[in-house]
Amino acid sequence: MHTSWISDYNSLVKEVISEGTLQLNERTGEHIRSLNDGSLISVDLNLQRMPIPANRSYFVKSSAAEFAWMIKGSQDLSFLQQHTKMWDKFAVDNKIVDAYGYRLQKKWSNQIQEVINLLQNDRSNRRAVMNIWDPSDLSSKSTAPCPTQLIFSALDNTLNGFLTIRSSDIFVGLPYDIMVWSYFVKMMANTLDFERCFLKVFIVDLHIYEKHIKLFNDREDHIVEIPMHPFTYEQLKLRPERIIEWTTSLEERFWPIIPYNPKPEVF
Repeated sequence: MHTSWISDYNSLVKEVISEGTLQLNERTGEHIRSLNDGSLISVDLNLQRMPIPANRSYFVKSSAAEFAWMIKGSQDLSFLQQHTKMWDKFAVDNKIVDAYGYRLQKKWSNQIQEVINLLQNDRSNRRAVMNIWDPSDLSSKSTAPCPTQLIFSALDNTLNGFLTIRSSDIFVGLPYDIMVWSYFVKMMANTLDFERCFLKVFIVDLHIYEKHIKLFNDREDHIVEIPMHPFTYEQLKLRPERIIEWTTSLEERFWPIIPYNPKPEVF
C-alpha cells in the first residue's frame, strides 16, 4: 500500500515548473524556476515504510550514511567518505563547518537528548525545538545549512516532526532530505515509544534547475518503499553504523524484487 507522498511530490514539482519564476542563480550561474512563497509536503511514516521516488537513481545507503554521520555529531568527513562523497565539494580542510549533527549535539548543547528528555517528561510540552541555523550564518562566507529548524509536537500516540528548509532543489536535493529526516523522525518516535509518526516539511524557496525539467517530464511516476528502522537514539549513538548495515541489508533483500528501474543519477 503506497502513501500519497509521490502524488503530492509530483504535483509540487509540476507546480514549480509551471508557476515558478524564472531566475538566474548567481551562485551556480544557471537558470532555475523558483516558488518562494512557501510549500508544504507531508510524509506519512505510519506504514513503517520510507518512500523513495523511483524516477531516477537515488542512493539510499548514502542517506543512511549521512544520517549516521549526523548522529555522530561530527564535522569531520572521514566517516562519511567511507560511504559517499556527496558532501566533499562543500568541505574546508575535510570538514563541514555547519554540519547538522555537530550543531544539533555539540555546538550549543545536545538538543536531541534535551528534546527527548522534555517529551519523556511531558508529551504536551510545546518547546521541543531543535535549531540548526546560527545567526552568524547570515554573514558567513562558507556554506550555510538549508534545514534551519526541527520542531516536534505530540498528540496521543502520534509524533509530528516539522522541518523548515530555507531553500531546496526539489528534483536533486529534496528527496534526499526526505530520506535523512524520515530516519530522524522515526528514531525519535522509536525512542519516545510513539506508535505513529509524520515528517512535515515546509520549504520557503523551492526550485528546479531548467536543465532538469525535461528529465522530470520524461520519467515514470512511481515510488519504492522500504521498511523503516527500529533503532532508538541511544542505540544509534552507541553505534551509528547500525543504520547503514540495516539499509545495506534492505537493498540486498528488496531491490531484486522491487520494480526499481530508475534513470541515471542526476547532479
